[in-house]
Amino acid sequence: MRGFTSLWRVGRLVRSGNWPEVIAACERELSENPDNIVLRKWLALAYEAHGDNAEALRQALAVLATDQEDELALRLAGSSLAKLNRHDEAIGYVAKYLKNQGRPNSLWAKFRSELLAAEGKEARSKWIAWARDYMQWHSGHRGSETTPG
Repeated sequence: MRGFTSLWRVGRLVRSGNWPEVIAACERELSENPDNIVLRKWLALAYEAHGDNAEALRQALAVLATDQEDELALRLAGSSLAKLNRHDEAIGYVAKYLKNQGRPNSLWAKFRSELLAAEGKEARSKWIAWARDYMQWHSGHRGSETTPG
């Protein structure tokens, strides 16, 4: 029962948007249960929100090592790499995320990510719009050091 209580407590912190507390709580819980993918996704989300893109990427890649189709991890890996000006790497994650949007078998992945990410449809829609713009930008600016808005 402790696992569920911990997830519930950390989930409340995620919804509060207090990212330093989310990071501390996730790190503490992951020290006892390093295979908890939900906590790892929340940790990646918190690091991204807190501006630590390198650590957000590290956590997102750990999730993707377990589930290569995880929607939130693909989003975090793509956006973190873009913010780190690693565009040739980022584009693969962004493209895979967008490709998976039309797949009928991605319904559970969409539900799972929305449920676990504590993000609403508006945030998801904005990211999809950014991803499409990024794909277009990347095709014309390979090797550039700046990223689209």
